[in-house]
Amino acid sequence: ALVMGLVYSYRSQFAQQLTLVYQAYSYLLWGVFALLTVWLNSVESPLITNIVSAQAMPVFNMLSLGWLLPTCILIAAVVRRWNTLRVHRLAVACLGFALAAIWLGMSIRQFWQTTSMTLFQPTSMAELFSYSVAGLMVGGALTWRGVTHKAMMMQRIGLIILAFVALKVFLWDVSSLDGFWRAISFLGLGASLIALGWLFQKLHRS
Repeated sequence: ALVMGLVYSYRSQFAQQLTLVYQAYSYLLWGVFALLTVWLNSVESPLITNIVSAQAMPVFNMLSLGWLLPTCILIAAVVRRWNTLRVHRLAVACLGFALAAIWLGMSIRQFWQTTSMTLFQPTSMAELFSYSVAGLMVGGALTWRGVTHKAMMMQRIGLIILAFVALKVFLWDVSSLDGFWRAISFLGLGASLIALGWLFQKLHRS
């Protein structure tokens, strides 16, 4: 539905008499894609129903087909300007990044779980730390790209992600640790944030 919606949207700019028909089909297919996305992330979510096996190969599984592939198509549509409908590019990009974030989170859970990746299974400390590391990497990358390309919106999103990661570590991860590992987690988070702050100051000066 997403690909055909983009095809009809792209072809509508070259059609003379069928422009409105192509645009109507494109809007319809985008609506179908939106409904399928909501359905796949609610009723049929792998976090609720056991539709994706925890024993499946990481990355090369149904999660990539259902979330990563649409993400790549949406981001490509924004970059290449394939979508000609009255849908803001920022909205399409936000949808793509949201699907990418969902895919990353579920892929981490699928990697660490042994029987089922549903939320009814216990979450290990290694899985919790993996979420934190992934959040630091994504937030740092977005902030760095926002600084280097002078994109304030992207920079703010990256900083918000970093702030949420810091809160997660302080309020959630550390509560499950004792003694030595709690100190190590604080030191690791502090060192990461200091390194990111130093890097961003250097980029601003340059």
